Amino acid sequence: MSTRIDLQLSYILHTRAYRDTSLLVDVLTKDYGKITVIAKGARKSKSSQRYLLQPFSPVLLSWQGKSSLKTLVGIESVASEHIATGSLGTTPLQGKKLYSAMYANELLTFLLQQDDPSDHIFQCYQYLLKQLCFSDRDIECCLREFEFSLLSELGYGINFDYEANSGSPIEAINNYIFVQNHGFVLADDYMDIRDPLFMGKAILNIRDGLYEDKETRQAAKILSRITLRPHLKGRQLKSRELFLAIKPESFINKS
Repeated sequence: MSTRIDLQLSYILHTRAYRDTSLLVDVLTKDYGKITVIAKGARKSKSSQRYLLQPFSPVLLSWQGKSSLKTLVGIESVASEHIATGSLGTTPLQGKKLYSAMYANELLTFLLQQDDPSDHIFQCYQYLLKQLCFSDRDIECCLREFEFSLLSELGYGINFDYEANSGSPIEAINNYIFVQNHGFVLADDYMDIRDPLFMGKAILNIRDGLYEDKETRQAAKILSRITLRPHLKGRQLKSRELFLAIKPESFINKS
């Protein structure tokens, strides 16, 4: 029997053409995780859906279906009282903030499994959009926190407290190397100079969400790139290319 879900708070992650007039839409929903729906006729010029199927603004979706591919049966904009409180990101994004939000959408599209709900991921994404829309906080800090929270929720969390081999606490004065699927180890235990060094102080700062100094921000950027690379499986992110096109020394480096 086909299941129908009504008025689910959602964000559009990605759309692509489907057949002659329809769209396939990847959606992050509050209670059902990432799903994919068919928006029939959404590419028609007179379709009311096409103007609401836009990323970064919250919508209320209704769908039905019993397979992994659902059919969209309704879409509504979120009530104005939510917008007025600033509780949901609705301000148009431009420049770096737009590309940063696109980057987050690509990560969620590629990394999340279908129909695997996570209230924490939904809240982290919503909080990221809120910061990009309404806050003057440094974009790098916002993205790093989102990336590390996402990795942790997916089961790939980083231990910022202890050295992986000995179990000893990370010390600010030591240098460490990050080993994938293992953790931080003392640099003295590894002789490969190609591996980036992480100062213990920077590791502890990342743990505590303290990104004020340049060294910590640089370390967090390198660490996020290292940890995300195997999970992206060689996929090229369009948001990175767009960002690099306007600023070669962008904080979102190519992997």
